[in-house]
Order: sequence, then C-alpha cells, then structure tokens
Amino acid sequence: MSGDNDVDLPTGSVILKGGKFSGKAYNHTTSVVYEPATGYKWQTIEGGGDLKWEVVAE
Repeated sequence: MSGDNDVDLPTGSVILKGGKFSGKAYNHTTSVVYEPATGYKWQTIEGGGDLKWEVVAE
C-alpha cells in the first residue's frame, strides 16, 4: 500500500518498520546498511530458512 506520507522526504528514502529479509537491506552504491526507523531494530531469525533478519519494534 502506498500513500503521500513521504512527500517531505528526499527522493530515494527507505523507511523500515517491519518485515523479514534474507539479508539486511543496504544501499548497493554505498554499501551502507539501512537502519530501521526510530523504535525498530534488526533481529536475527532462528530457523527461518532463507530469511535471516527481521525488523521488529524495540
């Protein structure tokens, strides 16, 4: 789902507030890992098969 709540952010902004990932999301140009939004963190998934990381509320 998309909306217009990001109109004041720079083009190309990434906001992580949840989800499961095979690796930490990162910028392929700068190789910098995207940090989750304030109040969220990366957490490892045990026994998740291909999914190794998830973003969860702190």
